[in-house]
Amino acid sequence: MEEIIKNLNYQPANLTAIDLENPIDLMTSYFLDHPLHESRENTWELFKGWLYYSSDFADEKMINYMLFYYTRTIEFLNASYIYIEKKKMESKEPENRSHLIMDNPEQ
Repeated sequence: MEEIIKNLNYQPANLTAIDLENPIDLMTSYFLDHPLHESRENTWELFKGWLYYSSDFADEKMINYMLFYYTRTIEFLNASYIYIEKKKMESKEPENRSHLIMDNPEQ
């Protein structure tokens, strides 16, 4: 955990102690505030805005990097959403599945 906190301290993180212990709640809250489709659209708008305002000074290498960054950010959003949804499904599953096993499978 110390290494994680050290890495977070390089940039303002604004994470509470609760967020550090349970980041899943923070991720769930993100998608409640910003549904996946909205997050994708907003990320695209940010990229378009950057491209429009940077076109005078950004070289091809920088534009390619930012397009790659945009693509990876969308992949990260998708993966985070999948992870959160899987966690929700897991939490709804009964902890003890023994009641699902039939006493006599031949019946």
